[in-house]
Amino acid sequence: MKICIVGLPFSGKSALFSALTGASTEMAVATRAVGVIHSDIERGFIRAEVISFEHFVGRGDIAQCRTDGTLRLEGKAYSVRDGDIINFRFAV
Repeated sequence: MKICIVGLPFSGKSALFSALTGASTEMAVATRAVGVIHSDIERGFIRAEVISFEHFVGRGDIAQCRTDGTLRLEGKAYSVRDGDIINFRFAV
């Protein structure tokens, strides 16, 4: 699985971590995918905000995706798919 770091905005004790999965035939659950980036994020995983790349491009930004409901919250068991843009919520 290829993972590309998009950004790391911090706000207080929790942070949102953005990652975009690249082309891959391997499926991974959200906590394992984020563990590839950093073990602390895997350990403190809370939720994942997920949107497909196609929906993101069609709406233009994350705020519009939240407004029209295409951005969804997923738990630890979510299987990451090719083209997902994910904001990982975590606290350590």
